[in-house]
Amino acid sequence: MPKPTDVNSWIIFLTGEYNPKLFTRIKSQIHCVSRQDGESENLINIVTAVVNVIDNKDTGLRSIDFYDKATATIIGDIRIENLTIRQQQPYDTGISSVLIDIYARIKTGRI
Repeated sequence: MPKPTDVNSWIIFLTGEYNPKLFTRIKSQIHCVSRQDGESENLINIVTAVVNVIDNKDTGLRSIDFYDKATATIIGDIRIENLTIRQQQPYDTGISSVLIDIYARIKTGRI
């Protein structure tokens, strides 16, 4: 797990594997991490911010644009089907993390 030295909170996004067909299902994960956060306030704020981006209750949108890295054009979208927020995991190093599982469906123009 990365341990940045210049910040006390960060996220790690694992894209998971997918088959680049027209439609495919994926499971991605976001690790929300904080250090030196006795009351877990920073960690709770990070988890809340991440969930608000992925699952916007105001607009009802549950998707993320999917870009082609080489051209920077949108080639599809990642439609969030479900989220699971796991229990906080404290470590003896003073670091705590919460894992968010993202179950999604990707739609692309690729065949």
